[in-house]
Amino acid sequence: MYGSKKDARWGSFWRFMRKKSHTRFPVYEGSTENILGVISNKDAIVGMSKDDLRPNDDVSGYLRPAFFAPETNTISSIFDEMQKAGHNMVLTVDEFGGIGGLATLKQLLGVIVVTLGTTVQLQKRS
Repeated sequence: MYGSKKDARWGSFWRFMRKKSHTRFPVYEGSTENILGVISNKDAIVGMSKDDLRPNDDVSGYLRPAFFAPETNTISSIFDEMQKAGHNMVLTVDEFGGIGGLATLKQLLGVIVVTLGTTVQLQKRS
């Protein structure tokens, strides 16, 4: 999981972000177990175009709320919750309160579609 410390500066974060194929990055304080929010590269681009972002500013000014879900929840229930709340990324939380993983809405949709396709194929064979 790629992310950024909350006190990272935009100049260095922008260089880091350009090298990755991701569009959202968790921002943490201390360790990746303490996620404060998420930065969208779209927000960063808008901020730069308005001259709101300066290379020495820290990244925490452009945080969006992070979406957390227990990793024991079903994929379909997490997908539904994400759609209702307007989130594109989920951080799963394990039974000890630690970060279990990260997934995007697109990844969850892919799993749902593959599962449905497999179910339909099995029903046709029966």
